[in-house]
Amino acid sequence: MALTSGRESDESQLVGRMGGGRDFEGRVAVVIGGASGMGLATAELFAARGAKVSISDVDAERGQRAAADLLRGGSRAIFTPADIRVLADLERLAERTVAEFGRIDAVFLSAGRVEADLGPMLELYLQGPANCVTALAPLLARSDAASITFTGSTSGLRAHPGAPWYAAAKAGLVGMTRTLAVDLARQGIRVNAVCPSGVDTPMLRATMRGTEEEIESRLAEQATRKPLGRWVTASDVANAAVFLASSQASMITGVSLPIDGGESL
Repeated sequence: MALTSGRESDESQLVGRMGGGRDFEGRVAVVIGGASGMGLATAELFAARGAKVSISDVDAERGQRAAADLLRGGSRAIFTPADIRVLADLERLAERTVAEFGRIDAVFLSAGRVEADLGPMLELYLQGPANCVTALAPLLARSDAASITFTGSTSGLRAHPGAPWYAAAKAGLVGMTRTLAVDLARQGIRVNAVCPSGVDTPMLRATMRGTEEEIESRLAEQATRKPLGRWVTASDVANAAVFLASSQASMITGVSLPIDGGESL
């Protein structure tokens, strides 16, 4: 592509920014729900890209193990137990992260579990994210990577027959994402959501009945009905979440990004 100015070409600048090396070097990522599944995969990817990682989860044993594994791999990591439904827990997480690492650049919220009733669902998927913003947004560093990324769902973007409470909570999170993106923009904070369809995680498998072999067979059969022929993985979500938190996405805010291999189409 020919350019008439004397500046380095846009293509060359793009090549310099792409590649996903250690572009989070010197930055700090908070991963809430980072003990397993999508949260753990995202914590590991942040660390691989050079970030110091502050993990929190209600599962203290797994969370401590996740942080220890990152430390053994040469990354800087800490673990703080926290329940997103308890604002004081998140305030303690924020304070400890800043005390340990000096700053917070990116927040990724992946906490969740199966709930049967509407009240607990709203508390987990709406009050929890609101608590995260209240506790962490005031401490986010002002940089091109200052971001909050929620975990939504394609259920918040379309109908999910048989799961109205879950769909309502996730649709509310999509609305929260859009509005917070506007409200926090002047503070230099971007707000986005990743919206996967069903993700092949231990939590998904725990909801399925049958032997391990039967579950594997059912998942394989269901995968054949998906446009790209496979289930979404935790790594698929981590790749999108880390991209949205990166300076490569510095002009992306208010987006709820479907990660479903075309299933919602």
